[in-house]
Amino acid sequence: MEGNFQPGSYKLDRWHYFLMQGFGMLGLFFCGLIIQIDAVKFLPYLTAFHFCFCAAVPWYAQAFLPTTPLHLVAAGGTAVIAVLHLMAFADPGGKSKGN
Repeated sequence: MEGNFQPGSYKLDRWHYFLMQGFGMLGLFFCGLIIQIDAVKFLPYLTAFHFCFCAAVPWYAQAFLPTTPLHLVAAGGTAVIAVLHLMAFADPGGKSKGN
């Protein structure tokens, strides 16, 4: 938290730590499931999941909360992954016209 948000702009209690740890474990479990499915078949679902779960929180924080410059790594990284998802939609199955 200290690296991503300005000092004194937040206050965490036991409830926040409980939620952060729980959602972290949920995210790890879901990542384990994602690597076991057919990515091309489930691309629409994976893209929606990325925008709603992975990207929305860093983008919201960057736009509306007092973040530090280090937080741009999270916001920018999820933006790059979002662009890659959209590129995959434009070229399903990786069959570009040059191949």
